Amino acid sequence: MKNGKLELNVFFTELTDSVESLSGIADQYGSDTLALLMYLQMAILNDSMIEVFDGDSVLTVISQLPSANEWMEYIEINYS
Repeated sequence: MKNGKLELNVFFTELTDSVESLSGIADQYGSDTLALLMYLQMAILNDSMIEVFDGDSVLTVISQLPSANEWMEYIEINYS
């Protein structure tokens, strides 16, 4: 099992380093994206997954993070 607390710390650091503020994410991408990022934090902590739709803006935010490939392991993409 992965160390969820350590991974969560890295994720949150990468996320906050990539933006001026968390509210800026909501301003730019919408509150749904910010909510999904909060759910993703819990998925990282609990070694589970969240489901997002293909093309969802949360994927854009994640793709810009240094450890994007690692965070994508916690995301299931719904292509329908």
